[in-house]
Amino acid sequence: MKTRFTIATVVLLLSSMFTLKAQTLESKYGLDSAQTVLNASLYVEMVKQKNYEEALKGWRYVYNNAPAFQKTTYIKGVTIMRGMLRKTKNPKYIDTLMMVYDQRIKYFGKDRKYPEGWILGRKGSDMFTYNKKSNIAAMKEAYSILKKSIEMQQLESDASVINNTMEASGVLVKAGEIEPEEVIDNYLLFMDMAKKQIDAETNESKKENLENARKNVEQIFFQAGVADCETLSNIFTAKFEANKDDMVLINKILRMLNRQECEDGALYAMVAERKYELEPNADAAHNLAKMFIKKKEFGKSKNYLEQAIELEEDAEIKADLHYKLASIQFLQGQLSASKSNALKAANLKQN
Repeated sequence: MKTRFTIATVVLLLSSMFTLKAQTLESKYGLDSAQTVLNASLYVEMVKQKNYEEALKGWRYVYNNAPAFQKTTYIKGVTIMRGMLRKTKNPKYIDTLMMVYDQRIKYFGKDRKYPEGWILGRKGSDMFTYNKKSNIAAMKEAYSILKKSIEMQQLESDASVINNTMEASGVLVKAGEIEPEEVIDNYLLFMDMAKKQIDAETNESKKENLENARKNVEQIFFQAGVADCETLSNIFTAKFEANKDDMVLINKILRMLNRQECEDGALYAMVAERKYELEPNADAAHNLAKMFIKKKEFGKSKNYLEQAIELEEDAEIKADLHYKLASIQFLQGQLSASKSNALKAANLKQN
């Protein structure tokens, strides 16, 4: 009681300093500046004490009557709703939590540090967390919100948002709500994003967190049940047969088959050979080399590795090609040639 009296006294004194302006719902202090500041002070104090039930009344006043007052309304609003949900288990607080995010977007969605895309990531994550065990319809909505967040935030997307999106796609594909190819598309996108984020990060602690997030995405993907060679073949064989000139599809298929080490399958042979016909570049030659290595047809693999080495411009990839060629030559007893390629690989790595 003493705390409330002190806060009220200070607020009333401060309110007398406000200049007289037309007060509307959309103005900073809302319909009644004194009441806004008073209620904000009261609910913030209650939140500090983790007394969320007592905080509700003051918070609701500010939320409803001064929505443009400050971001704190929405930050503390999330804290209050989560607290009330833990205490009561009443799903109505999930609905209110979603409304808090929506209203924050309306009034603070253009914030430079925490814009609409960032807020959507929080909204989708909470919707996913509170519904993943029971409500598929809400899961689909959460998934859509998370995807929109990533689309808006791009490389600024938080690891938790990416992980939740990947996990949601795994749940939805098992429920038959999305196609397996969509899970694969998510996986490829998120792995590319993770690599770029890790490469750009200079803080070792943050880099480690990003690496852990990348591993988590991989684990979730494998648990989704769409990652083995047989499943990939079932998903993509008919698509490839119907779109043999689609280089986007061809490259996607090869990326997935290479990641899962499916180079000895019939689909890989068809797609790798087609890519080589359409674009006989270093990558296409390398794919065929990997296929013949897996089949232990080393004579053919050497020919394609030599082509890939001649065409490749990236030093790191070229070093890997020389190393593979050196390994095959060593197995075949071509020790001088093997040593020469091994040295070329080492020199390229050093440079």
